[in-house]
Amino acid sequence: MEQLTLAKFKKLPAEVQQQVLDYIEFLLAKYQSGTSEKREAPKTEKGEKPSPEKGMPDRLRIALKYKGDAPYPDVPISKYDWYEQ
Repeated sequence: MEQLTLAKFKKLPAEVQQQVLDYIEFLLAKYQSGTSEKREAPKTEKGEKPSPEKGMPDRLRIALKYKGDAPYPDVPISKYDWYEQ
């Protein structure tokens, strides 16, 4: 596989080879920065789950009260159902 890829790479014009190398460097930098930025989950004592409402905007806290009340996307909704909400 590597030999086939290398053979195809050598057949490319010099400027395209440079673009390929630049793209590979970009992907390596992106991958390395992505893995280094991963954060660990906050540790809690004795298996407690972190509170989802802590630090949550008020809009989301209010919306959680109505979670599951809206019909599913495949349910037909009339204009009257829409205005009720």
